Amino acid sequence: MAANTVKESKTNREVVLGFLEEAESWQLLSNQFPSKVGGRPAWLSQADLPTVSELQCEKCKLPTVFLLQVYAPITEYDRSFHRTLFVFCCKTPACYTRNDNTCFKVYRCQLPRKNDFYPFDPPPEEKPEQLVNEHQVLDSGLKLCRLCGCLGQKACSRCHSVTYCCKEHQTIDWKNRHKKECNIESSQSSEEPSSFLFPEWELVTDPDELPAKDEELHEAHSLDQESMACLNNGLEDSELESMALHETQDSKVFQKFKKRIANEPQQVLRYCKEGSPLWVSAEHVPREEDVPECPCGAKRVFEFQVEDDGDTGRHIVGRGGYPNLKGVVECDAAIMEGVPGRFGAVAALRGIAQPCRVARKVMEKSPHSLLVGEGAEAFAQELGFTSEPNANMLSDHSATAYRVL
Repeated sequence: MAANTVKESKTNREVVLGFLEEAESWQLLSNQFPSKVGGRPAWLSQADLPTVSELQCEKCKLPTVFLLQVYAPITEYDRSFHRTLFVFCCKTPACYTRNDNTCFKVYRCQLPRKNDFYPFDPPPEEKPEQLVNEHQVLDSGLKLCRLCGCLGQKACSRCHSVTYCCKEHQTIDWKNRHKKECNIESSQSSEEPSSFLFPEWELVTDPDELPAKDEELHEAHSLDQESMACLNNGLEDSELESMALHETQDSKVFQKFKKRIANEPQQVLRYCKEGSPLWVSAEHVPREEDVPECPCGAKRVFEFQVEDDGDTGRHIVGRGGYPNLKGVVECDAAIMEGVPGRFGAVAALRGIAQPCRVARKVMEKSPHSLLVGEGAEAFAQELGFTSEPNANMLSDHSATAYRVL
């Protein structure tokens, strides 16, 4: 798996996919320039953070919560040598309506290579001897909300040792933990992220593999036939023609979306600066004039889209998977394509962080349908997958589950 830096493609606007992986907490701190999902934001700049009012949901006026950040430098310009985009969203379900984005906030931060906050050279890849707690106070002196990690200037009136961005977040933290910790030594205070936040993951990237051209043509032909067959419902010719035109187009767009997502079903991000979104429907696609200009007057361009893999809060297969009775993580995965009738699977695969991707390679590049154990691992290594020691495959959660057994 590639590093968590998203690089701008120079040719053919290559699409880069983002996947969730567990990581040690120090790897997700600001000085590591992470891409990540959930937890508190790892601010790039330690000055001029978004204010409470700037992070409010436009509907309910409550603070939005950090969703993810993408480290996406544009290195040909010194001013954007470091560059991170931050996405926040509202946690009030009623604020979400179709084709409305007012409960989301997106901010960009960038710094030159020589700046006031970070060394000129890249950070070491080893765990530092002394860890920095940047979740309450930044090195610049800015105080952060203990709950959400955003700018927080309101101190607890009893202990004055923690700060919050607003009364709502102070109330949530008081009920969850601070009531028990108020007035105790700060060294004994819990630094674990609150359950109010989204689960924290590292966001790692890999190039998207486009389907073969002949498969795309076969798929398009099949979609046309399927779409027209389901329209024969006794309507008038004019109505049938109108519906056929609309539903065929919508079906094509949705089927293309499903096809591309099926290539890597665990993806949560698609990055392609100045590329095009992968639309899920032909309806409500904005026109160029619907996209507002930047305050500077320039046209805005597409950069990335966020997807839900439906698995961010649950146990996963691969890195962080449950071990067997000997404490070794062995994973099974399978993938199938219905129209071509292809299938690929691996079983008892050790040391591979994402076995589903190996199963896809079995389907695409192997004469076999199933590879097991050492054979599956050797096949993965031949294709460039990194085999990791079992200690790296265990997460705190899966290791604890094994000890309980």
